[in-house]
Amino acid sequence: MLDEVARGMEAIEKALTLKKLQSKDVQIHTNTRVTEVLDNRQVKLAGDNEIILEGIEKIVVATGMKSYHPLAELLEGKIKIHVVGDALQPGKAQTAIRSAYQCCIRL
Repeated sequence: MLDEVARGMEAIEKALTLKKLQSKDVQIHTNTRVTEVLDNRQVKLAGDNEIILEGIEKIVVATGMKSYHPLAELLEGKIKIHVVGDALQPGKAQTAIRSAYQCCIRL
């Protein structure tokens, strides 16, 4: 549960990325974690308040610096999950970026 998006990114790149996400109306939730995935395409988040996201079709996991995808069991049979980057397999930055890019163009 991080309190910041894109921590560690270079300032200009971070600003441009966040601006683009905002222009696409991408919801960003910090200090939250997924607590439950419901069969009706809803995802519950816990943080300062409980949030329920609706109409979820796919989830992309790109966390940490080691292979870690705890949502796989939680999502099984409910929502399509895509694990990319170091969450899938630790490696070089360019490999993680390529993995995420290839996943995104398939979506």
